[in-house]
Amino acid sequence: MNECAVFWLVFTAVVFRMDWAVPYFMDAFAFWLAVQEMFAVVCVVAAVGVVIDGLPAGKQAFGEYIGETTNNEAEYRALIIALQKTKELSDGNDIDTIECYADSELMIKQLNGEYKIKDLGLRGFFLEIARLKNELSVPISFYHIPREKNAEADALVNETLDKKVGPKSVWN
Repeated sequence: MNECAVFWLVFTAVVFRMDWAVPYFMDAFAFWLAVQEMFAVVCVVAAVGVVIDGLPAGKQAFGEYIGETTNNEAEYRALIIALQKTKELSDGNDIDTIECYADSELMIKQLNGEYKIKDLGLRGFFLEIARLKNELSVPISFYHIPREKNAEADALVNETLDKKVGPKSVWN
């Protein structure tokens, strides 16, 4: 019997590491630029949430802490984890197709060939996804969905981060 695996994955950044102080002599514009630069390069404490449905094993949900990383790297790592888990769970069973739903528009457009992958660090993740697609030997489609449609995976991320670094309220 052929099955269809459907992924829902999400990444949520909860903790920004801010290990620097703003010099008192900076004007407002310089401060704004410094903050923009900081958020462009700072790593976040991250987790991924993956929900897999449609396999003979039934609906499976996973939350995994992945440590400090950028938001884009975390999105790719979430997809890699989802594909690895699907490979493990399918256990040789026939799968017709895999549909991946994610709330990262950038990643989805890159995977669908609409955007180039300029970040050299993401290219390795892209190649890992290509390898997994080849091993799974089925058509895989990638779809962007709004964050609010990804609530189940988002809850897994928050639960995982709460266990690892404490609840969000601690960081507000």
